[in-house]
Amino acid sequence: MMYQNESVYVRVHERTERTFSFHASRSLLANNSIDALVSNYIGSSSSSQPLLSSSSSYVDSASSKPQVYNLDAPLPFLGSVESQSTHPRLLEYKRQSNARNTNSTNGHYASFNYNPSNYLAASNPQGYFAAENFLHIYRPDTQFIDEANDVQEFVKEAFRATTGEELPPHIKITVCNEEKFKLLHTSKGGKWSKGIQGFSVHLTKEIVIKQNKLDVVMLVIGHELGHVLSHPLGNMHDEEAKAFAFELEWLNSIKKHNIANLADNINIDFQPANNGLHDVAFNFVKKLVSAGKRAMDVFNGLISGDVSMQTSLVEY
Repeated sequence: MMYQNESVYVRVHERTERTFSFHASRSLLANNSIDALVSNYIGSSSSSQPLLSSSSSYVDSASSKPQVYNLDAPLPFLGSVESQSTHPRLLEYKRQSNARNTNSTNGHYASFNYNPSNYLAASNPQGYFAAENFLHIYRPDTQFIDEANDVQEFVKEAFRATTGEELPPHIKITVCNEEKFKLLHTSKGGKWSKGIQGFSVHLTKEIVIKQNKLDVVMLVIGHELGHVLSHPLGNMHDEEAKAFAFELEWLNSIKKHNIANLADNINIDFQPANNGLHDVAFNFVKKLVSAGKRAMDVFNGLISGDVSMQTSLVEY
């Protein structure tokens, strides 16, 4: 939740992976819990289907209700003969995306979680099979990292190899035990889950990582750096693509230069699960890299707006 002037932009992610957004006044929030507001909001919906599903992200034109898009889902489907620049559905999507950007990111506060459960593939309805991101299942063991000082020099070396520059001193990286990690995460307004390995906050340029093995910690730091090295982008797909692009360049550099002796641990061919966000964002980056672009060029292009999943003709 984030405050902007006298309006509060409330964004809810349910465990069912349903996402919806609405606005409420400060006074309304002061007198009601978020759960109560959400309950009333859902109850007022005339639809029994998820309000903003990616498969039906707009209301039929015959309806009197305005079209409402899930701005974190893929673009509205447009037939191959329809204009990708002037079609009314795409224009309305962009208008809502710009409005969301104005309401939610101009304050430069955004927090992103690095949670392996976001990347898991369901093995059955009761459970998941988990594999570490970008790391080989069978790989050399690495030391356990207790605090940021244990990994500081490796991070600086990897950053230089990735960007050709020094790590900005205003970026604060913390590595802590699960108890402190949970406390910091919830204090930033995050919803706790044991699977979360790291998170970042744009406003303060903070990266917080849970204690883990060296290869996992380096991987998570690379992803979170991809978030905080620029302003938050206007939609979640571009933001995740930006983080993946930097992470991919980061891991390529670690592998190429064998930083921290992790070359044999890195698995660049990792494929996120089909959850509609991370797999789509990563595949977008991977397609561009396969076509000859450097991952860092994709990263910079997303920041400048020259590259965007909203307007790209790349199939992903």
